[in-house]
Amino acid sequence: MGWEEAETELAGRIRALVEAGNADRIAVVTPLLSGTLDALVDRWAAAVGGARRLRYEAFACGPPTASCSTAPRCPLTTSAARI
Repeated sequence: MGWEEAETELAGRIRALVEAGNADRIAVVTPLLSGTLDALVDRWAAAVGGARRLRYEAFACGPPTASCSTAPRCPLTTSAARI
């Protein structure tokens, strides 16, 4: 499937959900965003009828725990990053 066909398919499915009064079944899944891109996604979700917004963090951010001794440390909390 090409991009144009995929976009048409996605738009059709979103339109069908909105027209059926099921916009609450739409979810927008993104990583943590900020600034204008974050605002744009929020506005788009609201424009299609209040789609749910789910944000995820791709990496653990913090010191290793007993359950995961190899968890990466957050670069923002290391002493080198504070200099």
